[in-house]
Amino acid sequence: MVNTDIMYHTKLWEKKRIVDETKEEIQNFYNMLEECRDTMLSKEEKVYKLQNCLNDHEDDILVFDMERICTQDIEVFCKTVILYIATGAKNKRQNNIAIINCSTQDFVSIVRIFAVCYDKNGMSDWMRWTQIYLCGKDTREEFLLSGNNVHTLLTRVEKLAFSRKIHPMCIQILRNILERKRSKDGRIYSLTGEEKEEFNYTPFDLVLKKEEKTIFENNVKTVLENDIQGLESGCKISPTHMRIGSKIHINMFYEAELLFYNNYYTSRFASLLFENLQKSLSEQEQSLTQTSHTNKVC
Repeated sequence: MVNTDIMYHTKLWEKKRIVDETKEEIQNFYNMLEECRDTMLSKEEKVYKLQNCLNDHEDDILVFDMERICTQDIEVFCKTVILYIATGAKNKRQNNIAIINCSTQDFVSIVRIFAVCYDKNGMSDWMRWTQIYLCGKDTREEFLLSGNNVHTLLTRVEKLAFSRKIHPMCIQILRNILERKRSKDGRIYSLTGEEKEEFNYTPFDLVLKKEEKTIFENNVKTVLENDIQGLESGCKISPTHMRIGSKIHINMFYEAELLFYNNYYTSRFASLLFENLQKSLSEQEQSLTQTSHTNKVC
């Protein structure tokens, strides 16, 4: 069941700097990873050399592409990220990390390794300040690693899937891996204290792009094209016959109104609209005043 005690506040207007392979830092990281692959260094030594390639990033989004990381390097890569998270834990550094173009096997391998961040009772202080966004080659396959206990983590994942009306196939596999970290008596963790506070979800899908469009825009296009009567979330009615006015006849219709009842979609539509207006007005040297209510993804 979805635990509605956790509320989600998406910082749509908060600009994030993307640190990906176009930046020298990440390119040096990939080069070091390749250089370490054929050396006699231990895994621990490789991890420390790679961690030194990464700078301290408080509000930026670090982006790693699994198409640049070989299967044999996944363990070293993940342990490097874990060390990076651990070094910033004392200062409560907010970590935003995106791992894109994951295959099904990548999802399983990465989550299994990151599960070590949680102790035998399924608790982790490190992950309280961290969001790790996993995105598949099919961008509808998304998974978020965040939360100071396994129950909170799984609740966030399920809630985001529920709000998107898209339930990725990877979720059940990864749920099975993470649920093994529950306490020996099978206790389900209750939500108390900081766990009941609003969760400031970084809108990775609105910031990261694939083929010149944001991940969100690509996902919306897929939802629109899916058959409304199919098992997956969709809006398309075809074949059909409808009349617009007295002369126009159509054989295809999109019931997109369904998306506008969902705050997950409307808040992002508003963000994209604001961004386009801001860009258009800036070219005309005009300003735009922004006001908005808190966006809750419930």
